[in-house]
Amino acid sequence: MPQKDSQEHANQEHANNDVENLFLKYIHPLVPKVVGQACAGLGHYPNQIEIDDYVQEINKLLLDNDRRILRSFDHRSKPETYLYTIVRRHILHQLQKRSKMERLGDIPPDSSTFIVQPDQEKRLLAEEMEAILQAAFSRLTGHERKLLSLWFQELSVEEMAKEMGIKKRSISRERIAVIEKLRKVIRGSHEI
Repeated sequence: MPQKDSQEHANQEHANNDVENLFLKYIHPLVPKVVGQACAGLGHYPNQIEIDDYVQEINKLLLDNDRRILRSFDHRSKPETYLYTIVRRHILHQLQKRSKMERLGDIPPDSSTFIVQPDQEKRLLAEEMEAILQAAFSRLTGHERKLLSLWFQELSVEEMAKEMGIKKRSISRERIAVIEKLRKVIRGSHEI
């Protein structure tokens, strides 16, 4: 009987190692990329801090409860597809919790909830514009982002050229190109 328990323990230890190897080798490196894809798929464009928070939440979720979620992976799909499903569901749940949408049955009949507040439309438009700008900004290269950042800091052309390590005459040309790229992305998102 003790030999049987020893064999079961060895099998369990082997299964634990397989799950941990799956996580470390295939799943863990994919989490940041899949978080970004899931957010974009949901039309949510978080800042880097929020993305990092989602990555930590997903890693914790995968490793909680004796790695129950990782053990459920049956290798019938790619690890990235499996992970995308988990990440999307988690982020959607977080966004729903955050919005705390009310059901119509919860609203008192004499409520003035349906009266549009004057700033509500402005706020919604500002949120939409922020999401569009974040999406457009995410399509820029690191070089282009740095150029815009320096421009927004109101540095002189000479200071920007020195910081970027390029010629002064290139600054204006590159800045115009970046602005045009942003315009095209923004126009494209309004056409959808």
